[in-house]
Order: sequence, then structure tokens, then C-alpha cells
Amino acid sequence: MGFCRAQAINAEVRLYDRLFNIENPDGDKEKDFIEFINPESLTILTNCKLEPSLSSAEIGVNYQFERNGYFCLDIDSTKEKLVLIEQLHCVILGQKFLKNNLL
Repeated sequence: MGFCRAQAINAEVRLYDRLFNIENPDGDKEKDFIEFINPESLTILTNCKLEPSLSSAEIGVNYQFERNGYFCLDIDSTKEKLVLIEQLHCVILGQKFLKNNLL
């Protein structure tokens, strides 16, 4: 997810996308909303290389990964296995800034 020192630590990173394929999954009364679940709403990256300083990451603290977004420690994390989850992707953040004329 960026440049790391040679002593990088391993982690699992979970990336999230839209849960549903359509805007209003409950709007179609002919189909169950389950049919509209996005099968790619969760991508799990294993054996990711992270900065060693993240070995002391804490739940509730956000960490910025350059050009990727903001991540935080997942409650599934252990000392032996770090799990980070995507909080906000930079593309989404950029779209919001453009939409609101903040850039």
C-alpha cells in the first residue's frame, strides 16, 4: 500500500465497496433484497506489508495509507495477526470534495 522499510510487518487488509448493486434494494417488491447484494462488497488482502510502527496500532485510531485512504484496526486483530479495515477510500473522499466544490 506504499513504501515500507525492509522490516515490514504482515497484515490482513479488508477493503469495502457498496453492499448492494442498486441504490434502493428494497424498492423492487418482486425480488428479495438479498438478490441485490454486491458479491464484491468485501475484498480481503492477505500478507500485506505495513510499516513496523503499525504493530502498536490501537482500535479506534485512524491511519492514513498514502494514495489509498484511511484505515483502522479491526476488532478481529490480535498481536499475532493484524487486521485493518478501510474507513474511507481516497477516491470516494475526492468525489465528495469535487461534488461540494471544495477542491
